[in-house]
Amino acid sequence: MTWQPILRGIPRERALAASDEIAGELTRRFGASSGVADGEAWSLATGRSGVALFLAYYAAARDDTDASALAARLVEESLDLAAGTAIPDQLYSGLAGVAWTLAHVDGWLLDVNDGDPNDALDTALLDRITTTDSPLPGGYDLVSGLTGVGVYALERLPRPQAFELLQAVVERLADWDAQSPFWWSRHDELPWQVRSSFPSGAWNLGMAHGASGVIALLARADSAGVSNARPLLNRAVDWLLDQRLPLDVGSTFASLLAPDVEQRPSPLSWCYGDPGVAVSLALAARTDAALETAEHAARRVLTDPQWSGDPFVCHGASGLAHIFNRMHQITGSEVLRAAALSSLERVLDSISLDAPPGVLTGLAGIGLALLAAATPNSPDWDRLLLLS
Repeated sequence: MTWQPILRGIPRERALAASDEIAGELTRRFGASSGVADGEAWSLATGRSGVALFLAYYAAARDDTDASALAARLVEESLDLAAGTAIPDQLYSGLAGVAWTLAHVDGWLLDVNDGDPNDALDTALLDRITTTDSPLPGGYDLVSGLTGVGVYALERLPRPQAFELLQAVVERLADWDAQSPFWWSRHDELPWQVRSSFPSGAWNLGMAHGASGVIALLARADSAGVSNARPLLNRAVDWLLDQRLPLDVGSTFASLLAPDVEQRPSPLSWCYGDPGVAVSLALAARTDAALETAEHAARRVLTDPQWSGDPFVCHGASGLAHIFNRMHQITGSEVLRAAALSSLERVLDSISLDAPPGVLTGLAGIGLALLAAATPNSPDWDRLLLLS
C-alpha cells in the first residue's frame, strides 16, 4: 500500500511546523547526554527509545542529518541504560522495547552486522517462555506481557530464532486461553481503578491490555506462517464479535466485560475502545466488522465535542487521528478521513511543549502521528501499536 498524506495546505504546514517544534524541544532535552538512568530513561513508552523513534522518522521526512545522528545516539544510550536494569520481557517499559527500536531502525538509521546485541535477548526470551510454566510478570497483554514479546519477535523476523520465539508466544497464549478462556482476568489482575466494578474478574477487550491486542498479534503471526495461530485467531474473533453491545449503549464494544455486570460504553482511544478493536478486526481480515466498528467510532468523534481529553497516542487525539488515518488508507472511507482530520485539528490546537517526551503519552507520539498525516513516508513505526 502506498501511503498518502491526508493533510494539505495550511493544516499540513501547521503539522510540519509542530513536528519541527517537537524535534527542537526533544533535541534540547536529550541533546546533551547525561548517562544517568532515572526512572525509565531507556524506555519506548516514556524515554530515549521513543524519542529516538520519532527523531529517526523526523530525520527521514525533513532530511535532517543532526536529528538522524541524535536518534542513532539515543538508541545506543537506551541499550546502555537498560542493560542489567530493565525488565527483559516488557515491550513498552522494558528491554524488549529498547531492542524493538534497534531492530526497527536497523538497515536505515543504524547498520547492525556482527555482534547484534539483540541476539542474546532473543535467546533469553525464548528460554524464559519455553522452560517455565509461570506467567510473565506482565501477564498476556501488549504493554508488558506475552503479546508485547510477540511484537518484538515479529520485528526480528525473518531470523530463525525470532520465528521460534513467535511460535512460543502463540503456544503460551493458547495455553493461557485453555486455562482462562479468552484471556479472562482475575480480580487482582485488573487495573486497580476498575476492581470494585468487577469483583469476580472480567474480560478485557482493549488493544493495550486485552483480547484485541492478542487478536492483532495472532493475525500477524498467522501471516508470518505460525501454523497454530489461525485456529485460535478464528475462535477469538468469533467470540469477540459475539460481545457487540446493543445499539443504544453508545459504543460497539465495552472496555471490560463480565457476567451480571451492567454493560457500559467504552472510551474512544487506542488503548481501550472501538478504534483499537476495529484495527484488530481489520488485521484479522474481518473487513466488514472492522469498517462498521471504525465508522461508528468516527461518527462519535465527529458529533461529540467531549470525546478526548489530551493530545497523546495512548488515550487521546493523536492515537485516534492515526488509527482513523490508517483505516482510511486501507478502506478509502471518507467518514474515517473526516474523523482523522478532526482529531488532528484537536491535536494541533492542544500541543504543549511542556509535555513528557515519550511515545504513548508524550511529544514523540504526537510528532509521529503528525508526520504520518503530513508526509508520504510510510508510518511503519505503528507496528509497535499493532496497527499495521
